[in-house]
Amino acid sequence: MNIEERIVKEKISIDEDLVLCVDNIVFEQDLKCKNISCKSPKKSFKVKGNIDAWNIYARNINAENIDAENIDAWNIYAWNIDAGNIDAENIDAWNIYAWNIDAGNIDAWNINAGNIDAWNINAENIDALNIDALNISAGNIDAWNLHAKNLNAENISYFASCVSRETFKCVSVKGRRDKSIHVCLDNEIEFKTKKVRLEDLSKQELIKRLKEKERDD
Repeated sequence: MNIEERIVKEKISIDEDLVLCVDNIVFEQDLKCKNISCKSPKKSFKVKGNIDAWNIYARNINAENIDAENIDAWNIYAWNIDAGNIDAENIDAWNIYAWNIDAGNIDAWNINAGNIDAWNINAENIDALNIDALNISAGNIDAWNLHAKNLNAENISYFASCVSRETFKCVSVKGRRDKSIHVCLDNEIEFKTKKVRLEDLSKQELIKRLKEKERDD
């Protein structure tokens, strides 16, 4: 064991803030508190159980499950992350601002990252440089390069390449350079009809659609 490593064997559950001032601290049980702030120079800690907090500020976080509102960190290594907003170099959750994500499952609203490496991604919007995953289900995707086994999204905007191996479903897909390429290797790309709620239409748009429907009938 690293001589700087501090082991905490008991389960921590408090309704107050927890400020960590020790490098390489390891919690062997679940950790639950209001806010976690790791003030040590290396800003890293490991929880062998689960983390439940409102806000987490650290350089590196290693845990089984992380449940939080906001996470501000450099690297997060976890199996499942359920969070409100994440602002970090490497991570994932409701809103993610990160460089690299390495996790089991990602359930998020917005992902803004450099590289995403995950098993499953379920998100509202994804904004990233490179995305490499088995399955991606999302609203709008804005990326540089996108590679997946199965891809299901709304509008996809990418720079160089967007490749799905087995299935590729979207409303629209468009590259941002002249020789960009999007392709499904095993099947044709399936273009979906964009779902529009009537309450979201302006009065003029609603009248236009009703007239078009009358003509079609």
